[in-house]
Amino acid sequence: MMKETKGLREPVVHGMLRNGETMTLIATPKVGKSWLAYSLAWSIVTGKKWLETFPTVPGDVLLIDNELHDETLADRIPQVADALNIPLDDYDTNLEVIKLRGKLKDLKALEPEFNSITHGRYSCIIIDALYRVLPDGAQENESADLKTAFNLIDAYAERTGAAIVLIHHSTKGNQAEKSVTDVGSGSGVMSRAADTHVVLREHEQEGAVVMEAVARSWPPMKPVCLVKAFPLWKTSTLLDPTALKRTKQRKPKEMKDIWTAQRFAEEFITDTSQPKAAIIDDAITAGLTERQANRLFISAMAKKLAFEHSGKCYATTAPATQAATNPATGNLLPATGNNSVAAVATTRQGLVKAALAEDPNASNRKIADKCGVSKEYVRQIRSEQTLFAAA
Repeated sequence: MMKETKGLREPVVHGMLRNGETMTLIATPKVGKSWLAYSLAWSIVTGKKWLETFPTVPGDVLLIDNELHDETLADRIPQVADALNIPLDDYDTNLEVIKLRGKLKDLKALEPEFNSITHGRYSCIIIDALYRVLPDGAQENESADLKTAFNLIDAYAERTGAAIVLIHHSTKGNQAEKSVTDVGSGSGVMSRAADTHVVLREHEQEGAVVMEAVARSWPPMKPVCLVKAFPLWKTSTLLDPTALKRTKQRKPKEMKDIWTAQRFAEEFITDTSQPKAAIIDDAITAGLTERQANRLFISAMAKKLAFEHSGKCYATTAPATQAATNPATGNLLPATGNNSVAAVATTRQGLVKAALAEDPNASNRKIADKCGVSKEYVRQIRSEQTLFAAA
């Protein structure tokens, strides 16, 4: 091979691309990669520096477009030429376009077109866009499918002697955290198969991108900042190429208020008895739903963090003055501050009797739930009290 070859292939774009090589140009949809490709075509046609940075070798260019209507292409192409100060005479016969919108052909179907091209006729062939020429049934994410596609592309590049540039889109979402070779929708075969992999990523400044590339036959390329100057992209030395636009870090959601029965009782139930409706209303005003407030109220009552007073009112303190029953004798005790249910009810029977004395009209179920006994036991105590009172 050393005897048969005479150095590397001739450059098409210095620092980036040679004859017979393939290059992928990757960017997010609608960012302006096609416009960038047009400026590349004009730079090669005229031998001007691409982006005023990369020297080119003059040569003819073929653009295979499968996305735009004829009218759109006929409008765009002169716009870029005019912006680059290229007169029509300079590219009238050096730029050819194959239009496939509405009559798409995949890479296999394009074989006759490529076979008809004389070797060396074109310096560069641009295909815009890659996804539309993938063979029928081929998937971007399938390595085998992309391998087949790139084998065809390599064969066409070898046959024509032209550098082939493939315009392709990146995946959705922010690309800043990815390595250059990971940018691009589809299998990783794409970045490995291409001789040069060029990506455009959004800069933190609006309307600017960072162009980076990895190339097989050139030294590593330094990132370049590009800014929109419609219809062109222009390099900027004022921007920092490391300042890629990154997805805004979501602020961690504030920890939701954790409501417990303890906290509910402390904040909404006072030591002075008040109606349940007032307690629930205060809780709703503080941001709780009615359902949450009721659930926490019930929990506070069950855990003895709140107590029922006469008149269906509630407080954090047990009733201080109530008629209680002596568990031993069954007789009513005088109401004093120390004669609460908790103070005198030392037996199950006493607890039930005290609860009945506190709320004579309460149902057996309510007393049973309050004292932790069965309804039948409450009914029995109530019956005994009735008989005792009758006697």
